[in-house]
Amino acid sequence: MKRIKTLLVMCGMVVVLAGLLVLVRNLAGEKEGSDTSDTGSADTTYTAAQVDIDSLYLIEYNIGQDKYRFELSDSKTKWLWEAEPSLPLDNTYFASMASALRVVTSSVKLEADESSLSAWELDNPWLRVTVADELFGEQTFMFGSLNSYTGRYYFITGAGDGFAYMVNTSVAQMFDLTPYDMVMHDKLPDIPADRLRTLSFSRAGDELKYTYYEAGKDDSADTDDLWYVSENGGEETALDPEIAADIADAINRISFTDIAGYSEAEKEVLGLLSPTVMTVEYVAETSVTDSSGSPVKVNVDSSFVLYLGYADDEGNICACLPNSPLSYRIDGSVLAKLFDFPVTPVGQ
Repeated sequence: MKRIKTLLVMCGMVVVLAGLLVLVRNLAGEKEGSDTSDTGSADTTYTAAQVDIDSLYLIEYNIGQDKYRFELSDSKTKWLWEAEPSLPLDNTYFASMASALRVVTSSVKLEADESSLSAWELDNPWLRVTVADELFGEQTFMFGSLNSYTGRYYFITGAGDGFAYMVNTSVAQMFDLTPYDMVMHDKLPDIPADRLRTLSFSRAGDELKYTYYEAGKDDSADTDDLWYVSENGGEETALDPEIAADIADAINRISFTDIAGYSEAEKEVLGLLSPTVMTVEYVAETSVTDSSGSPVKVNVDSSFVLYLGYADDEGNICACLPNSPLSYRIDGSVLAKLFDFPVTPVGQ
């Protein structure tokens, strides 16, 4: 009798487990809007999308209601934002987008009808990506809701093949940046302190110039005086050693990371259309090939120009390179010791 009761309990447990299995299948499929028609074995991998990245020339996607369209330049060397082609963009971001779509695979392939597309939010996808290449032409890919059990997005193509897939979230993550997030920042050369030669500031016809003499001036008995300053081409005066030490520090503090503006139109309010022109002359080291074909390092006289605008109460100065649409806020705490910069006008 006791054995019979044990068998009955075990049978009951089997029934419960079977019911739980059915429930889990329903939750993973029907509750998410799926008809659970996974058309293959567990080891099957389906190609959900494919792009020829070698001939890719168009990428378009949305972030919320905003749509961004990018095209490869005629020279095929950089990507351009259609709305503002002059904005310099970092190509590495587009390489990541292309790589994400090169071959999109899925282990789940589901038959999709009108009701299931609605359940998976593919009738109104949160992300729609359009690409074009010379092999596959123009294609559109759509991302729906996130399946909470698989951790993957429902995904369809605009080809209308009647199937939906589940793809890794990493595919969609490549398309969450605005053009301003992908800006290629300007760079200044890295200049060792012992290679600086002159630093000058010109504004409204006036010039203040700092000049470095590696062995001191010929007419100076004090060879410790290496930096001299002059105004408007006048007589040079030996610079206080503490101020001289600030020159290299002032240049090394310049960092193009805090963007103040993205276009020429924004430069007026930053004081960069009538700027203080800062010119740095230095000795650069570069490699050339000698007559035997071997690389050798040589010194080359070089220079760069930086436009400086208004200073603010926090010690920052607006700055830009002459031919760049980008403007920055740079650390001007040391530069301000070398030149008197105008402050932002009241009410601007």
